[in-house]
Amino acid sequence: MNTFKILVLLICSNLIAAVPAAPAPAISIVLSGDFGRTHSVKLNGQKIPGTRLLDALTAVMKDSTVPVVVLMPENSRFSDWEELIVILSKVGFSNVRYFFFSQNTMKMTELKLSHMPQEFSLNPPPRPDEHVSNLLRP
Repeated sequence: MNTFKILVLLICSNLIAAVPAAPAPAISIVLSGDFGRTHSVKLNGQKIPGTRLLDALTAVMKDSTVPVVVLMPENSRFSDWEELIVILSKVGFSNVRYFFFSQNTMKMTELKLSHMPQEFSLNPPPRPDEHVSNLLRP
């Protein structure tokens, strides 16, 4: 093989290695309206009964950083959300976004889990990212 061909192969292989890989498609989880009782979901559009939920989530988890989108119907309870947080963290997902959605309005609202749980209180301390001066503004 001549030097020119080797040089071209090296350049091409470096260019291919420099192209970033396409991001992995998000995993979608849609809770059933009776999740609290059945634990059934739609995982990537496929119905999964509660008895197979942990196994099905483990099977689709190839990388802990793959995006996961969880859609919860508006009649979901916070205990459903908490339970799913535990299940997804047990499987190892670390890039999860949670949304409540309304079938009537076709709108959704993101719920962020950005703070550690606190002891129950009617007067909780300010969030770490809030400054007292911001709390006093109307």
